[in-house]
Amino acid sequence: MSSYPITILLTSILFCTGTTVLTCMLKRSNRRKDKLLTDMQATLDSLHLGLADNGDRQETDYTKNIFDDNMRTAELTTRLQQSRLTVQQCGYSPATPERYRYIQSMVIKGMNAQEIADTLSMSLHETTQIISLIKVAHPQQDGNKKTLPLQEPADNENPPPATREQQIRQSAHKQPPALRTAGTVNKSIKLARWLKLRAVVPWSLRKQSSREPPARPSPQPERLSCRPLPGYT
Repeated sequence: MSSYPITILLTSILFCTGTTVLTCMLKRSNRRKDKLLTDMQATLDSLHLGLADNGDRQETDYTKNIFDDNMRTAELTTRLQQSRLTVQQCGYSPATPERYRYIQSMVIKGMNAQEIADTLSMSLHETTQIISLIKVAHPQQDGNKKTLPLQEPADNENPPPATREQQIRQSAHKQPPALRTAGTVNKSIKLARWLKLRAVVPWSLRKQSSREPPARPSPQPERLSCRPLPGYT
C-alpha cells in the first residue's frame, strides 16, 4: 500500500518532465521557422524591389530607344526636305543625258538593244531597261506588236443542220409581232367562249354530254295506202 503513492508521484514527475521537454523543442522549432519566414519575407521584398527597378529601367531604355529612333528619322527627313527645297529654290533640274534621247529614235527605226548599246557605248542591261521604259511610256510606238484580225473558228463556217423543232421555233420567232399578237388574241377569245359556255350549261347536261350518246332508233318502213279505183271493185 505504501508503494502506490510513490508510483503515482514518479509517474507525475516523468509526465511533467516529458511535457516540459516537448514544449521546449516545439518552441525552438517555432522560433527557427519564424526566423526562416522572416528571412524569406525580406528576400521577397528585395526581389520585388529589384524587379520594379529593372522594369522601370527597361521602360526607360525602351522609351529612350524610341525617342532616339524618332530623332534620327526626323533628322533624316529634315535633311531630305532641305536638299529638295534647296534644289527648288535654285531652279535646277537635272538634264537627261544626251545619249538617252537617241535611244527612242533608234527604237522607232527598228534597231535592237544590242545594236543600240554598241552604237552609244552603253551596257546591254542599261539599254534594255531604257527601251522597256520607252515602250511603257509610248506603247503606240512599239512596232513589234501588231494587231491581228480576229478569225472565227472553222466550226462556225459549216454549222450543223437544224432539226425540225428548231426550224419551227425559228419560223415562229421570225413571224412579225402583229401576226403573233393576233394569234394570241384569237386563242384568248376561244378560251373565253368555252369558259362562258361551260358556266351556262348545267352540270347534269354536261354529265350527260360526257357520256356516250344513246343509239338512234332504226327507221321503220313507211306503209303505202292505195285506194281502189272506181269500176274495178
